[in-house]
Amino acid sequence: MLSYFVRDSIEFKDLASLGLAHICEDSSKFVKRQIISGFESYHWAIGSTETINEARIGYYPGRQEIQDFGSFAIARDTESKFDPACLLRSSAVDSHPWQDWNGNTWKIPIARRWVDGMGGLTVDCALPRFLSIDQSGDWVYGGVVSKYEKLWKLANKYFCDSMEAIKKAHGDTYTVPLPSLDDICDVVFGANYRVSKYEIAFLKVFLVSSNHQIMKLVADDPGFEELQKKTV
Repeated sequence: MLSYFVRDSIEFKDLASLGLAHICEDSSKFVKRQIISGFESYHWAIGSTETINEARIGYYPGRQEIQDFGSFAIARDTESKFDPACLLRSSAVDSHPWQDWNGNTWKIPIARRWVDGMGGLTVDCALPRFLSIDQSGDWVYGGVVSKYEKLWKLANKYFCDSMEAIKKAHGDTYTVPLPSLDDICDVVFGANYRVSKYEIAFLKVFLVSSNHQIMKLVADDPGFEELQKKTV
């Protein structure tokens, strides 16, 4: 339900230079059409044929909300309700639901999962991992697949920073350093959705408190709370 406007007949492989690398990854699902009457000086429209009829990919004054980002613009059909599912990747990983202030529900990927181990609560990796063989010839878990390495590192840093902040806390008050908004858009949302910071900004997804809520889901706080209830 989102479409994009570009100035020139740019090749899909070159969209990464504009900040739209996620379209390059799934370019087979997108169509580019020339439009005679464009928005400002944009005369090429790009849209996903999975969510928009190809004939509907274009510029429709009065029916679209549009934001100009300088080298491209993003548009949304105002006559239909936006659903994040239209941007969901087919390879989405396990997630917790998170509702933005618009009422849209997003699937926030779980990177670290709390489990009830033999010695109590412990943390396991929830992201896809390679299988490897150790020196004894046994199959063991290897590293996180490259696609999710940044998400894994982001989650581990957030968890370690949280623990450190709690240790240094005065009473019940402490501050946890958070990842940049760019990383939350590209790494966290980008794991399950074909989005960048531009789509997230255009859709007005974030409030000031959103980044903390989202990282708590990435670190599986709901799973920790649920296991705590069972062990009481």
